[in-house]
Amino acid sequence: MIMLRDKFKAKEVVIQETVPLVSLPTAGELLRRARKEQGRELESFCREMGMSRSTLEKLENDQYALLPIGPYVRGYLKNYCAALGIDAKAVLESYYLLSGENQQEEVSLARQSAESRARKGRLRGASVLVAVLLAMLLLWLAQPGIQRENAVPELVDSTQSPLSSAKK
Repeated sequence: MIMLRDKFKAKEVVIQETVPLVSLPTAGELLRRARKEQGRELESFCREMGMSRSTLEKLENDQYALLPIGPYVRGYLKNYCAALGIDAKAVLESYYLLSGENQQEEVSLARQSAESRARKGRLRGASVLVAVLLAMLLLWLAQPGIQRENAVPELVDSTQSPLSSAKK
């Protein structure tokens, strides 16, 4: 934007510069173009991918609202790129721009998943430790002939009277 001041009329004139808008290809356009450049028909590609034709058409037409939630769409896009042998980065960036989905959500979900795995690992380790300690305690208690403090006294045979055991 350029502002000029007219000396004679004492008013400002605004001249706007026009900047040509460059239309970036959408994620679907990138996928469709790559598939067609490789000479692959949609029908045979569907069978190869193991996905329905309608799902692949929705991806190529950028109809993300008709597909499951974001993580599924991102997975579909990554699998589609892998099957074509192309880098998924440009496709995913285009998807994020078009869908309005925040890429930080994916990073946050990955971080939560890593924290969850770490927590499960710690619980698993603690469980193993408790199991080992219990096994050691049971083995120790099963050892015959070890004098233990506060050991349980042997039961007296109730069929014998205390006097008969004293006579012997």
